[in-house]
Amino acid sequence: MSEITIEMTDEELMDRLRAIARQRQQQPMEPFRIPLETHSEWIAADRIASLKAENDRLREALKPFANACECIDMVIREHDDPTPKDDDAMDYEGDLLSGRITYGEFRRARDALSPTEEKAS
Repeated sequence: MSEITIEMTDEELMDRLRAIARQRQQQPMEPFRIPLETHSEWIAADRIASLKAENDRLREALKPFANACECIDMVIREHDDPTPKDDDAMDYEGDLLSGRITYGEFRRARDALSPTEEKAS
């Protein structure tokens, strides 16, 4: 059995499924059956898309911290200051929030946004 691959966007796929649904409403047909493997692939593809969206959202949320880490490192280099340890903390105060964040938290945010190949070296 040869395999046929059809490439289409999600929108094109939805349009085709809607067209099939309209056709099925207009004329009686046999029940529409989806092989279990195909159904599982659709569920897996949906889960993958969901995880990719979550990954994109989390990466976007980390960017300010990664950028702050770059700025901190640049100031440290320019002033020949000793590099802070990961558990050294920085206090901050704002209109709505004050607290403490460690340099290690900034570094982990930056590292999380680095490509995997860079982390291995």
